[in-house]
Amino acid sequence: MGAAPRTLRVIRAPVITTDGTVDHLISIATDITDEQRRNDELRLASKVFESTADAIVLTDAEDR
Repeated sequence: MGAAPRTLRVIRAPVITTDGTVDHLISIATDITDEQRRNDELRLASKVFESTADAIVLTDAEDR
């Protein structure tokens, strides 16, 4: 079985010479898979809070 899909944020910028031509490109890739997953979970929780007519109580593991 293959690896789980990853989400990358990629920024690319040209390096331009003094005569105005593109010499090469610089690319920076950052793995934002965990950040994206957290954002998706927060969006889902937000929808639950917005769409429920019932009371919701949040507690920690010790029921506080």
